[in-house]
Amino acid sequence: MNKQSRMKLIIVGLRNKFENIDKNVIKLINIGINIAYIICLIGTITLYIEYKKNISLELFYIGLSVFKLGIIIALGFLIIGGGMGIIKNLNEN
Repeated sequence: MNKQSRMKLIIVGLRNKFENIDKNVIKLINIGINIAYIICLIGTITLYIEYKKNISLELFYIGLSVFKLGIIIALGFLIIGGGMGIIKNLNEN
């Protein structure tokens, strides 16, 4: 078995695990991603205001930090929610 066929088997296996995730877990992931999207928008708006008005360097760092926080929250919800769904499927089977 070559490397590509093993990789395809791994991807198909992961896809099957994620397709069987409970609807409540998917709702939780969607809510978390929406919250993270709003946080990213706030960071982007802050960065845009700083770009247009050139107020201070601190405002730039605040906007950048808020944007990074939104991305970290979104990834956290995806990873933890996906893991929670997979563990829930393993317990049911």
